[in-house]
Amino acid sequence: MAWTDEIGGKLEEVAAENPELHHYTTFEGLKGIVTSRSLWATKYSHLNDNSEAGLLPELLRDDVLKNCRKIIQKRMK
Repeated sequence: MAWTDEIGGKLEEVAAENPELHHYTTFEGLKGIVTSRSLWATKYSHLNDNSEAGLLPELLRDDVLKNCRKIIQKRMK
């Protein structure tokens, strides 16, 4: 099995288990991340479109509330 097949399968598995997780890159970019075993990050204010950073607090709040509701419902049964 080629390493690309192995990684592709793992990526599909991770994506299925974590639909909220996203990373935008080309296949060559992914290959570079995997082979170098490093991922660089840029501060959101240095991006050409930093509007996504403004969405994070709302998304986190919604996710935390959803998970809290699930926990409360489980414990009330």
